[in-house]
Amino acid sequence: MARLNEKQKEALRFYASGKSMSEAARLAGYSINCGYQSIGKLLKRDDAKDFMADIQKEANTAHILDLR
Repeated sequence: MARLNEKQKEALRFYASGKSMSEAARLAGYSINCGYQSIGKLLKRDDAKDFMADIQKEANTAHILDLR
């Protein structure tokens, strides 16, 4: 399976930050016409799911550290 490229990672970071799929895709440089579909397909991939889980872990750790 192919690895995530930087554009895909950037789109996932935007999506994880609360942007809609369309907005995350647009901000990452995807075409306005097919960005939503691109992110939808991307989110079904195991490597993208793993990347999103890593982002969530980092966010949780940062939040916990901020509470100290």
